[in-house]
Amino acid sequence: MRTKSNKIFFAFALLALVLGACKKDKDLSPLPPPVNTPPELTTSVHLTFTDSSNTTIVKTFKFRDPDGEGGNAPVQKDTIKLSANTTYSLAVTLWDETKTPNIEVTPEIKAEANDHQVFFNFTGVTVSNIYLDKDGNNNPLGLLNKWRTKNSATGTANIVLMHQVGVKNGSQSSGETDINVTFPILIQ
Repeated sequence: MRTKSNKIFFAFALLALVLGACKKDKDLSPLPPPVNTPPELTTSVHLTFTDSSNTTIVKTFKFRDPDGEGGNAPVQKDTIKLSANTTYSLAVTLWDETKTPNIEVTPEIKAEANDHQVFFNFTGVTVSNIYLDKDGNNNPLGLLNKWRTKNSATGTANIVLMHQVGVKNGSQSSGETDINVTFPILIQ
């Protein structure tokens, strides 16, 4: 009889252990969701070039689409005009013109540098870009650059700001596009 009662006791003990193990631990708190900021609304790109050999020569070129992508056509797309065989420092500033007053989003891009990169793609012209700013992981950002032009030519300069939360690796193929603008460029 003792064997039968021992078996029943052990069965209840095992059942209590299993049920106790299935209880929720009230001391555990849920993990917060990962921070994933939405892409910045960027409607305007301003490019400010300063001639490295003569800093009094400053040229600014703009792309403006005040209502953002879609809707009305852009109201301004300047032709970038630079001298051949010249080195320029380039500052890229980005704006949201859907708000009044307009809001510069460049500081937000700097604050989220680990998740952003500006890419430069050239067609028909020979221009080299050197990134002068980096993010917290020592990867390029692209708001401050050095451009070196070569011979006279005409073509395009495609400027793309990528939003790359958790995937930034120097490749333009990952992440979401915040803005993609192609400027005509004339090197003379």
